[in-house]
Amino acid sequence: MSDALKEALAMTGLTTVSDLIDMANVGQSLMSAIDTYTKAPSLIEDWSPADDPAEIVGDLYNRFEEFDQLPQGRS
Repeated sequence: MSDALKEALAMTGLTTVSDLIDMANVGQSLMSAIDTYTKAPSLIEDWSPADDPAEIVGDLYNRFEEFDQLPQGRS
């Protein structure tokens, strides 16, 4: 195993190359979805993370909570 690969595993806290590949695939999928759904027209048009793309999870949750508080949002 190369030094670069060992360093990548250490940096991510993962232990296998397979896990590292899986994590990279998740990241690629997340970034692709963010790119797709932040284009107009969209409810999250022009959204961008402050520090981490995973912030979209909390931001969307907050958006759902806000929607649920609206009279038309209740079932």
